[in-house]
Amino acid sequence: MTDGPPIEHRPRQTPLTVFAVAVLAVAIGAAALAISIYLDLERAVTTPRENIQWAAYQIQAEHMRLMLAARDAEAGRIDVDAIDQRYQIFVSRVLILRDGDAYAAMHSIPGYEAMLTRAVDLIPVVDAAIAGGGQDARAYADIVQHHLGALTEPMQQVALKAVSTASREQTEQQLQLRDTVFYLVVSLIVIVAAAIGLAGVTMKQFAALDTGRRDLSVALWRAEESSRAKSRFLAGMSHEMRTPLNAVIGMLREINYRTSDNGIHRLAGIAHASADMLCGLVDDVLDTTRIETGKFRFHNVTFDPAVLVEEVTSVLASRAEDRGNTVAVEIEAPAGRYVTTDRARLKQVLVNLLGNAIKYTADGTITLRASVAPGADDTTLLRVMVADTGIGIPADQHERIFGRFFQAGTNDGLGLGLSITREIIERLGGRIGVDSTPGEGSTFWFEVPVAVSDTAPKPAADPRVRDRLAGVRLLLAEDNATNRQVIRLLLERQGAAFDFALNGEQAVAMALADAYDLILMDINMPVMDGLQALAEIQRRSGRSAPPVVALTADALAEDHERFRAAGMVACVTKPIDETELLATIATVLRRPDIVSGDGIALPPAVPPRAEAQLTSGQREAVLSLISALHDEEDEP
Repeated sequence: MTDGPPIEHRPRQTPLTVFAVAVLAVAIGAAALAISIYLDLERAVTTPRENIQWAAYQIQAEHMRLMLAARDAEAGRIDVDAIDQRYQIFVSRVLILRDGDAYAAMHSIPGYEAMLTRAVDLIPVVDAAIAGGGQDARAYADIVQHHLGALTEPMQQVALKAVSTASREQTEQQLQLRDTVFYLVVSLIVIVAAAIGLAGVTMKQFAALDTGRRDLSVALWRAEESSRAKSRFLAGMSHEMRTPLNAVIGMLREINYRTSDNGIHRLAGIAHASADMLCGLVDDVLDTTRIETGKFRFHNVTFDPAVLVEEVTSVLASRAEDRGNTVAVEIEAPAGRYVTTDRARLKQVLVNLLGNAIKYTADGTITLRASVAPGADDTTLLRVMVADTGIGIPADQHERIFGRFFQAGTNDGLGLGLSITREIIERLGGRIGVDSTPGEGSTFWFEVPVAVSDTAPKPAADPRVRDRLAGVRLLLAEDNATNRQVIRLLLERQGAAFDFALNGEQAVAMALADAYDLILMDINMPVMDGLQALAEIQRRSGRSAPPVVALTADALAEDHERFRAAGMVACVTKPIDETELLATIATVLRRPDIVSGDGIALPPAVPPRAEAQLTSGQREAVLSLISALHDEEDEP
């Protein structure tokens, strides 16, 4: 276990830097906008609006030029064409003022409209007087002076008033500019203040998020550490329980093979079933942990569903008989058709469902029906139904019974079976359910997708046949004397030649000194453990090193992965299943004859593992242990 949660070293100034830059960017943007508006207003102020001063000056100037031209014509200094030209220029200027929209601002000058109206009215009068021509320059000048000379004073007044009007308007615009700049400055201050305030709030949120992240990191570390501690405890518990169970189950198996006394057979069978039950409880707890950690593994094989059903019913036949129950089996599957899915997990489900039906039914009938039928979308389904005439389950408990540690009316078992059963079915891609009425019985059903084949699977080795390992030379590294005795009896019965090493160091020395076809290596040994011994054998023997199979009480999948990563070619878990051991040796040595060859038949062995009932005290003790594990996991 580490001393404490990992401390992350992250630059704390990063959020401050980011928001300082953001505030600065907002301030610069607001300042740029204010300067742009100010320059536009300043241009508008410094440029007289539509240049009314210039327009008033131009019309006055043209009128004065016309009057000077008239005097020059009277004095004979210019001809009629020159004065007519000046008159036409004056008329065009008046008409531009009258019709041009660009000079609309001129109307704000006092007296301008009256002057312009008077000038516009006099033009037709002058035009009529000079119409037809024939006048000399002096006569033309008299007409102009007579009609237009009176405009001199009004035009002069308009020009003067245009100056004052423009000055007044410029002053007003300057005041407006000053107010606008003031508002811009105030707005800029407000924007910057708001940005700073927002940055402060965001910084606090960042700090809170950072604190929350650190708290979550610590909580995650604690949860992971708790999970690791629980896994270590379960692994240790499993190892310590499997080691003596290996001796118990192995010795009972040998007693059963070596006696023809039916009474001893029965006693050995009862003890064997009880030991298997205890091992099953360990597996259930480990399965629960595997589900929580996502390490629930599956291994698909091809098998005959009818044979699987027969195995399960034969395992539980004596229990059904003890409770006065009749078990009926109905197989609705074509002969010679095989399915592919996880056989071991499916057997675990069937044992649980049929065992529960037997447990909750007395002097009744239990029907196990299995069928292989087409499903939706071109799939094939294996459908199984287990119906009983037992106590039944209330409707409000139909969902709860699939939860952990739930028992429907008894204190038998741990209450993990149905929880694991549903997990297995759902992970196989199927579904499971129950129909039940109190007092009438229950029907549990499930269906899982399977692949269908006409090719029969390879038969497993029959452990009742001896001398299957004749000619095979093995080295066994095992420090436990009782386990050595169990393995010795098994290998002697199967005709193998073998030697024992009491620890990893002896195993290395013996592997280097002699030639072995295969090494069966325990992992937890004194002096040098199995993995260290494996590494040393491989280092010193190189490519000529014999294959090494882990023979271990460590049952967790991650342990097996670790052993294989270290160089183990396979793993066999204690208590030793003889069929599994023979199949593993046959696979590693590429000797299919080990599982298919002929041998000497022995008396039938005890049935494989069956579910057994716990006493109230046993159940409470195991539940207290599991509850303590969950409490430890939930602690902060």
